[in-house]
Amino acid sequence: MTAEKPVYHQSALSQFEFCAHAYYLDHIEGRRGLGNMFLARGNGVHAARRVNLRQKVRTYRDLALPPLLDVARDEVNRQVAEGRVDLHCEELDGLGPQAAAGRIIDSTRRLVEVDHWQLQRTIQPQEVEVKKKVTLAQWPFDLAMTLDSIDLDCWITDLKTSRTKWTQQRADDEYQPSVYWLGYRAHFGRNPYGFRHHCITASTARTGRVLAYTLRTSRTDAQILAVLERFNAMHAAIGKGVFPPAHQSSWKCSPKWCQFYRMCKYVQR
Repeated sequence: MTAEKPVYHQSALSQFEFCAHAYYLDHIEGRRGLGNMFLARGNGVHAARRVNLRQKVRTYRDLALPPLLDVARDEVNRQVAEGRVDLHCEELDGLGPQAAAGRIIDSTRRLVEVDHWQLQRTIQPQEVEVKKKVTLAQWPFDLAMTLDSIDLDCWITDLKTSRTKWTQQRADDEYQPSVYWLGYRAHFGRNPYGFRHHCITASTARTGRVLAYTLRTSRTDAQILAVLERFNAMHAAIGKGVFPPAHQSSWKCSPKWCQFYRMCKYVQR
């Protein structure tokens, strides 16, 4: 009898490479980290998009904006109420839960508006949040993913929110398109036409310029193989119990960008 193969997600590979110890705390010890204002804001935008695109599969029409703003508001309130947001982060320090949620909601509202009017109107989803497992017979692991939007034009679409503008190079270097490419292939028996990042860039300020744009990318078998080799290196390290921390000078090793910073034994306090 053989042991069951582990199943990895694309986000796990990124997390492991940024800081393997954070991966350990998350996936091995099962600790719950704290997100910052920007993660909570992004989750709110994603929640609103999910509601609209799911119904758009049937109706071919976008919902009006007000109910989507309500969805985003409720998602932010939920995250704060459940203690999933670090209230001591730079943008929220000194605020109580209610005031912190209000600040995040104010910051989220404009992003939801821009996503609704400028990005979601450009696609017609065929399926939304498709959960897929890809069995890799020649590898000691399998992959799993949730394809955010598979569109009628045979493209995969995924939303990214960020503080700084994405470049084409960043879109091309992301692991996610390679993993989703395999998921699409397993789902339909053919390759997608391509992968597009719906990007929304917004500064820290609650009232500032919000930029929406689309970056398209493609994948070859050689590029997908390179990502699988990275998963294989991660798999080998996990098997040996090797989980080194990120360098302390890394941007990732900070209370703003690491959800496990405040509980990390490697942080010099």
